[in-house]
Amino acid sequence: MTKSVALGIDIGGTNTVYGFVGENGHVHHYKEIPTHGSKPVLDLVDRIDNRVQSYLRDNTATVLSGIGIGAPNGNHFTGLIQDPPNLSWGNVDIVALFKERFDCDVILTNDANAAALGEKHYGAAKEMDDFIVITLGTGLGSGIFSGGRLLYGHDGFAGEMGHMPIESEGRDCKCGNSGCLESYASAYGISKTVKELLNETPEDELLQTIDREKVDGLLIDDAFDAGNETAQK
Repeated sequence: MTKSVALGIDIGGTNTVYGFVGENGHVHHYKEIPTHGSKPVLDLVDRIDNRVQSYLRDNTATVLSGIGIGAPNGNHFTGLIQDPPNLSWGNVDIVALFKERFDCDVILTNDANAAALGEKHYGAAKEMDDFIVITLGTGLGSGIFSGGRLLYGHDGFAGEMGHMPIESEGRDCKCGNSGCLESYASAYGISKTVKELLNETPEDELLQTIDREKVDGLLIDDAFDAGNETAQK
């Protein structure tokens, strides 16, 4: 007897997670791999392709029925990942790239929208019609449900709150603007804040010994748990 699964792909600025999901929402298998966003997008697509094909060869009763992709600046209407600030790909027709490799339907949405859909169908928001899911990673985003429907907006970018300006003369953002919320409230923004604080706290014996280019969200979280005052600020 064959088993129908969908392939879910969550593309992040730092890491990408892919997994095989059954019709009841059960995750049969998943893996996390580095995105390598400074490399061409085909590097990531080929690595996922190789791993998926290997899994399907080892599980011959499994049939791939469709692929859903969540990605920063993923546009549900066009199938394009449109110039994501934390990746160097420009505009990429990610749907077409996966359709070339797999004989099934492929759909794309913003990664935060995908998270909101997951919560609505299988998670904490199953009984809710109006809610917001905020995603915090390398960047910052949100998926918005209103009246039981996911809001995409006119151009497909409703919920892209990460690039909402909050400081008129704030930090430069990777999107090209300045003072964006994401440049403060994200893993990237928090690490930038810590680097600024280190200039003011030369006495910090823990963080001052670390290469500043290696300061990231995970390191800051560990320092916070250890009681480091700079990380707690």
